Amino acid sequence: MKRKTLIFTCLVSLVTFTSCTFHFGFFFPSSQTSTSSATSSSSDTSSINSTDLVPDEDSPFSTIKVGKNIYLQGSDSDPDQELEIYFFQLENQRSQKSCGDAFFIDYGDVEVIIDCGVQRIGSDVVVPYLQKNNIIEDNIIELAINTHTDEDHIGGFVGNSNNGTYDLGLLGCSYDISIVLDSGYQATTQLYKRYLELLQERINKGTTHYTYSMTMTSENVPSRFYLGSDTYIDILDTKLYENDFEEVTDLNDSSIPVLLTHGENTFLLMGDCEKKAESRVLQYNELGKVDFFKANHHGSPTSNTEELLNVIDPEYIVIDSTAENQYNLPKKEIVDRFLKYTENIYAPFINGGIHIYSDKTNIRFVPDGFIDYPNGGAIKEGTEVMIPLQKTSWYETAV
Repeated sequence: MKRKTLIFTCLVSLVTFTSCTFHFGFFFPSSQTSTSSATSSSSDTSSINSTDLVPDEDSPFSTIKVGKNIYLQGSDSDPDQELEIYFFQLENQRSQKSCGDAFFIDYGDVEVIIDCGVQRIGSDVVVPYLQKNNIIEDNIIELAINTHTDEDHIGGFVGNSNNGTYDLGLLGCSYDISIVLDSGYQATTQLYKRYLELLQERINKGTTHYTYSMTMTSENVPSRFYLGSDTYIDILDTKLYENDFEEVTDLNDSSIPVLLTHGENTFLLMGDCEKKAESRVLQYNELGKVDFFKANHHGSPTSNTEELLNVIDPEYIVIDSTAENQYNLPKKEIVDRFLKYTENIYAPFINGGIHIYSDKTNIRFVPDGFIDYPNGGAIKEGTEVMIPLQKTSWYETAV
């Protein structure tokens, strides 16, 4: 496969904590308390003293700035283990016309969820899939990222109402959640208000809440989350969070963009970032070639600019969308644009759930097909092998 310019070359020193408590499976200084408010974009982190973090002098890793990095677990249990990214199917009998993003990252005992689709997908697909397959054996999701407040990204965190209660989405399920990171954009929808209520309940039970602005501006809030010594998630800067997102005219540009690194492999995941946010990512981050790109905004022509694609030159692309949605996404012109860079273009509305495996140097794809979930039910059969989007009947009739 093509090699790339590594985006971030520093590795963090493996730190020990001279005064710490164990919090849901990762270490925090004992002075840290979960005082962040679900309705506020700020948090009291002044009590954290960087002297609480003592670098291990015997560590083979170079030291970088203390206070901007955190281990989601202490160290690699198996440094050669594969990393898995799983894109959930977004369609069943109760959800056919929405777009949505919903995928998780699994690395040993560390699990990360990024977005949960619409409410029905959270209830019908995301939580049932994790529970049925016993994927989270320690019952802990270390990090949950809600990139922005659009219903097809935040809805699955809330889930469907069950006799007036919302106990079926990710925030209402039985898993412990160590950290929730969201954009901090203050939406006015009832769905967002319910999200805040459920988030506050989590915070009251010990979950730590960060906002996008906090990760970029606070010395004591991490902007890099380590899953292992050479496996980490970087939060990318757009500065569009400044002054309560005053420059954001399209909610999609409030999305949190992240870069996942696993050894030599890199994965760019940018929510629904539009042209403005894409330009800011290029402006404020040392971004170079990546191996994998999740298409922005479900393959919309308001995103996925040639300016961005010329820099990242992706080898693999997944367009997270549905076959027949109200926005008619993805657009064929964007698929054709992607074909200038790669023929490895996939979508869950063709293949069903998609497993992506990384061994730090290579990436492979395995289709999961469409699972017949009890509440929603499958609407079609999946594929036994990965089929590129441009080699389907969908592409032949797409506009």
